Amino acid sequence: ALQFIEKSLEKNGYDEFTMKIKVGILIKMNNFEQAQEDLTLMQQNNSINSNLKIDSNSEYSSYVKSMIKEEMGKIVNTTNPHIIDDRSLEITNLHNLSLVQIFENTESDILEYKSTLRYDLKLKQVNKELEIEVLKTICAFLNTHGGILIIGYNEDDDIVTGLKNDFDTLGKRKDWDGFQQKLEDLIKNSIGTTYSGYIRISREILHDDEQEKELAKIKVTKSSRSAYVKINNSNIFYARRNGQSDSLDAKESFEWIQDHNLN
Repeated sequence: ALQFIEKSLEKNGYDEFTMKIKVGILIKMNNFEQAQEDLTLMQQNNSINSNLKIDSNSEYSSYVKSMIKEEMGKIVNTTNPHIIDDRSLEITNLHNLSLVQIFENTESDILEYKSTLRYDLKLKQVNKELEIEVLKTICAFLNTHGGILIIGYNEDDDIVTGLKNDFDTLGKRKDWDGFQQKLEDLIKNSIGTTYSGYIRISREILHDDEQEKELAKIKVTKSSRSAYVKINNSNIFYARRNGQSDSLDAKESFEWIQDHNLN
């Protein structure tokens, strides 16, 4: 991120907004000395409070907090798609792990597990509500930081359920190809084709109890525009909060869209 910013400053010259981002990143890296140098440069350009200083002896001095709050707004925790944020890197690192390594992580704002896509293991039949739950998670990831969704694993019981039960509910193609097509159709019809570029579906193989089981790993990148799930002819906005995919009312949705730079 710093290399990208340096190239931008070199090409386009001094820019207050870009410099604020750079200082914010340096602070998060605890590189207070360089951050102070750039802060001084900004003060010389009369673009920032001349009284602000960075205390390298404090993890988060009152001066730093003041600068972040008053001068940088939400840049340090920004979700601007043109800026690399910590959650994007965390999601990428999580995606690159093996399934066994991923299973060591509990559900969070960027990780969700589903036992199946549509087969109800208790009722022993297709349950459309399960499909909706998957779509809610994908939509919430799109509207928040992005995330990883694993289908075929029960976190509560630590059981790899796999996708065979889902395969058996499909039409002629009772295999991975049929499953992927079904999931893509659900996303297309309920969320929209415009979000396909933010969603990557991959097939994973895991040997469990001497059996080869297939699972789905879905990586969702934060969208640049707000996403909704169409349920019973109503478009519902979902966001990821406290490890849950919550539906937001009109007021909450508007505020969330503003706070997370969604169009």
